[in-house]
Amino acid sequence: MSDAWPLCGKLLTLAEKSGDPGLKLQAHHAAWATSFGRGELAEVCMHAEAGLALYDAKLHQAIASSYGNHDACACARSFMAMSLAFAGEEERARAMADSSLAVASSLNDPFSLALTLHFASIVAQVLGDVALAARHAEANRQLATEHDLPMPRAWSTGITGWCAAENGDLDRGIALLTEAITTLHATQSRHTMVYLLGLLADVQMKAGRHADAMKAVEDGTALAETGGERYYSAELHRLRGELFARPPHRQRRKAQASFRAAIKVAKQQGAAVLEHRANASMRRWCG
Repeated sequence: MSDAWPLCGKLLTLAEKSGDPGLKLQAHHAAWATSFGRGELAEVCMHAEAGLALYDAKLHQAIASSYGNHDACACARSFMAMSLAFAGEEERARAMADSSLAVASSLNDPFSLALTLHFASIVAQVLGDVALAARHAEANRQLATEHDLPMPRAWSTGITGWCAAENGDLDRGIALLTEAITTLHATQSRHTMVYLLGLLADVQMKAGRHADAMKAVEDGTALAETGGERYYSAELHRLRGELFARPPHRQRRKAQASFRAAIKVAKQQGAAVLEHRANASMRRWCG
């Protein structure tokens, strides 16, 4: 991800020089996705809005296969929805997720729809809407199975696991999240891996499997550092703090340091939802 950002800058410069609206759109497309991975939520919305202003369905739907094999309009709306969800703007996030699904559903493009369903399930998960997250994940799973899309199928399995755990079935949640991560490893893709490891750590912690949870946190943190996918880093810091605060650790200073790191990262990213969680954990364990 750190190597990707300079390339985004070059793409934007070259596209601007070309004067081609399609190239400008796809340069912003690269930038909004990369910005999200880096946890730069305001940048996501800026590039997505610029892309949507350029988008012409008659011209640009046809070139989707040359640029990530999915529709740029649905993608822009999806990334804005996720950024707004993390920023705590629930009403706008839900509306944008709905609009992204409307666009994707109007296309004869299973992959675009699978991506959009996955991103909509993330929006619902971040907002704590278990029923909606489960509904989107199940629709994604069915679509991915029908069209043999291994990555969307893995992603949907992970979200389904989190939903199962939130509904009280912790063992099934852990099993499905573990399956999702294993399947994603097999695809050679690491996209959303940090996020799934964070969900797994949360569920394992709730199940009392603290050593496993700490390993998932450390694996996710290491991957965020090496790969640059940092939009869930604040939550990983918070989970580490939660684990340090509980038996068998009971290390208040380390817990406090982790919560402070979570709050700092969340503030920098504008991730109000994650900042709120970290502050709540700090108050609970450190007074």
